[in-house]
Amino acid sequence: MSLRLLALAAALFLTASCGTPFVKGWRDKNPPERTGQATCKPDFTFDQQRGCVKDPDFGLVDNADDCNKTGQSTWIGGQCVGNDKATESQCAEITGWAWAADLGCVSAAQAQCLKDPAMSWSGDACVAKPALTTSGGALTQSMAAGVALTAIDFKLSDGASVRKANQTCPDDFLTISGAQLVSGDRYKLPDGKTTCELDLVPSLGDVDGDAAHVKVTLERGFYAICLDGKATSAEKRTLIQLEKKLETFDCADATDKLVKLTVIDLSDIVVVDLGPLRALKGLQLLDLTGSDVTDLSPLSGLTGLRSLILDGNRRLKDVSPLVGATALQTLLLDGTPVGAAPTEATCPTAAGVPAGLASACAKP
Repeated sequence: MSLRLLALAAALFLTASCGTPFVKGWRDKNPPERTGQATCKPDFTFDQQRGCVKDPDFGLVDNADDCNKTGQSTWIGGQCVGNDKATESQCAEITGWAWAADLGCVSAAQAQCLKDPAMSWSGDACVAKPALTTSGGALTQSMAAGVALTAIDFKLSDGASVRKANQTCPDDFLTISGAQLVSGDRYKLPDGKTTCELDLVPSLGDVDGDAAHVKVTLERGFYAICLDGKATSAEKRTLIQLEKKLETFDCADATDKLVKLTVIDLSDIVVVDLGPLRALKGLQLLDLTGSDVTDLSPLSGLTGLRSLILDGNRRLKDVSPLVGATALQTLLLDGTPVGAAPTEATCPTAAGVPAGLASACAKP
């Protein structure tokens, strides 16, 4: 490793975090069951103690006195009307009841409660909805061939549980482990799909909170390439060099080690295809000095990358994919065509590009 690389690595160690830990696959043997309201047949209502019970037939009551004594019905227009079955115009005539959008005629207390989006009605009480918050708020996850580089951490309200809903992912692809959503051991989705989605729904008793939507994009990275018998020769060459660095040729073991690295030194090793480095969100320093790289697009999603050395890549004419490497602070391009004759298209300096990219491209 060169003295310059050692200096950059030392600087990163002092100023940056230690990277994102790798989360191995975890299978939830006993996923939390929903304890909320059951689905009842028409003309039946769910009761927390008794379950589904048949609604009373107030149409059989033929006088106002008996109708108004029930507390659940009102004599309106010569007939006994169940308060919760009333139309909007009938509801306006019932004392202590009010019309609520999507629910119909409900008690005035319930209608008032539901005006606050953070509250819900449970039994006869106004209660706070269980909440689910996530670290950073970002729930769109990029995965390197089925291996989660960043688990989704979430926090629940006291006493609440969480369940998956509306998912298009295989059930064991993303699982709930404690206060994290992590990936399983799959490296591909059925039918050649590259994305899947689900909702995380917080629940407390019979009350659901607002769901958090999760979308996962599956990328062809180290793990998939390692297991793929049809990998290209260029992919295989990079793969082998990485496996030598990791001192293992087992795909799962190598992946486990790879995603923990914050520094990768491939200097003076001829690699062409950077696909096996795709989606390594924890990588902070990458040295590709003297390589033969022409396509940097696999590095476009490396949002943790701070330093990139590309000196001596004599066929490198375009570094624009690095716009996506938002944390990039240092970019070295000595001995490259793009470094010698940068243009805005191939070496952008516009507002909003990473500082390291703008600085390298601004040099004469």
